[in-house]
Amino acid sequence: MDKLWKPVSENVKVLGRSLLIHEKNAPDPIRYLSYSGGYIEFVFTGRRLSCQIESDDLPKAQYPCYMAVYVDDKRTGRFQLRGGLHTYELLKENPVSASAYSGVKIRLAKETEIQYASSGIRYLITNADAVIEPTPYKERRIEFIGDSITCGYGIGGNPGVPFSTEYESADDAYAVLCARELDADYQLVSFSGIGVISRFVEPERDEPLTDVLISSLYQETDAVLSKRMSLPASKWEFHAFRPQVIVVNLGTNDASYTRGVREREEQFFQKYAEFLRIVHTENPQAEIVCTLGVMDHQLMPEVRRAAKMLTETSFPVLVHEEQKMRPDELLGCDAHPSAQVHRRMAESLRTFLLKHTVFGRK
Repeated sequence: MDKLWKPVSENVKVLGRSLLIHEKNAPDPIRYLSYSGGYIEFVFTGRRLSCQIESDDLPKAQYPCYMAVYVDDKRTGRFQLRGGLHTYELLKENPVSASAYSGVKIRLAKETEIQYASSGIRYLITNADAVIEPTPYKERRIEFIGDSITCGYGIGGNPGVPFSTEYESADDAYAVLCARELDADYQLVSFSGIGVISRFVEPERDEPLTDVLISSLYQETDAVLSKRMSLPASKWEFHAFRPQVIVVNLGTNDASYTRGVREREEQFFQKYAEFLRIVHTENPQAEIVCTLGVMDHQLMPEVRRAAKMLTETSFPVLVHEEQKMRPDELLGCDAHPSAQVHRRMAESLRTFLLKHTVFGRK
């Protein structure tokens, strides 16, 4: 006989923004992991382990969601979610012993991003006498706010391969790599194409795209899923995750609109500083680190100017300039950073954080 475990804090550690949604005719709520890199984690003792996950039907969601399974911090599997509610095996059954798996740490992570297919975990399913317990929270906590670079867009592809979520993995991107090297719990708020004053625009367009900007996304738990499911907006409860450090990696997409036009750059400066004020107001305990440059550093002077102004007048803001991709480095889809570049970015950022933030002062 199987035992069903709800994905709630009594059973699992939940990291990353998520929504618990009560669906019609369902006895228990479903936990929808929102942004890239969100996960549940727990210690498992038992013979078998699987999970029920709900996802969107295609082509409604454009691209499917991919999940990754880790056993004792080693990735053991990656699978694509199908539309509807399905059961996925996380650990193969061992019929020999009731405690074939004893005290193993399991992490189930969402590798793809919020604007594509969703991942709603209904139940973990085990043998009747299995035990599941949440893993403890770590002392270090870090949040990353960013765009497609932070999402790991195209990381598994190359410039000749059209993008799909098969080639996207936040778990292999700089933010998650850096957090793990720091032994920190982490949360991502990242969205491909997002900007401060404009989303990415093609060269032939001379107007900004402002339908989705980071200032509005940051305040909500999951604006995309709420809209998709016709739910009221759910304001993010900032006390639910209190990072000591917040890394902001924004400006690459805005540069597709500003294009060296001084008036537009000034608008970016003003709105970027305004957004940093929002981040600080909601997270007064956190040190803020601004980073930019691996794909485009046109707006780095405005990032530095905003950081300097705020440091002198309100609260300290640190700046870490990324090294632009080199000609000898591999590329992912649509000229995005490859896994090779992300590893280099993660190490550079980790070194900076240990030298200049609270992470290096303990």
